[in-house]
Amino acid sequence: MAESSLCFAIPGGVHPGAGTRNALLSLGTLRYLEIMALDPLQPNAADPRNLRTLKGPALVGWAEHRDHIDEFAGVLHAAGVDYVGPVRGSRQRPDGSVLNWKSLPLKEDEHGILPFFIEWSATSAHPSLDAPKGCGIDSLQITTPNPARYRALSKTLDLDVAIGQSKAPRLTANLHGPAGSLTLQSR
Repeated sequence: MAESSLCFAIPGGVHPGAGTRNALLSLGTLRYLEIMALDPLQPNAADPRNLRTLKGPALVGWAEHRDHIDEFAGVLHAAGVDYVGPVRGSRQRPDGSVLNWKSLPLKEDEHGILPFFIEWSATSAHPSLDAPKGCGIDSLQITTPNPARYRALSKTLDLDVAIGQSKAPRLTANLHGPAGSLTLQSR
């Protein structure tokens, strides 16, 4: 699909120390697409998602919103799911305002196939509220050689995601906009 057929994203800000910057696009109420790129002003920063190796657009992860993330961490602990955090995060937006959140990444996200969890601060506007609108997400699917394992884990994590069979683990998102649809996949 040609770039002109996509909705336009706006700059979201820089992730200091992470080596990335982003642009944001609303996909509907409390849903947004965060387009990540390496920040040329942070050339020596770590690259934990291996963005430098990408040859084109790809899904490298996804987030699932959770209220009361500290309590959710307890649910994961009780279920034997390993995680890190909750970890406080923030970034300054181009307009100078600061977004604050807490995240709860899984210790093993299967290379971005499984989400990390995020709770936005009550004092921060959710990125979907003021990002450009007009696009949406039609589906999100995990495919894997072992769908039964992922279905069980999906119930534990309380995820709303389709899970199917494939030869290799993959995350697929189907998006739509004014000029048509777009499918993005993990690498």
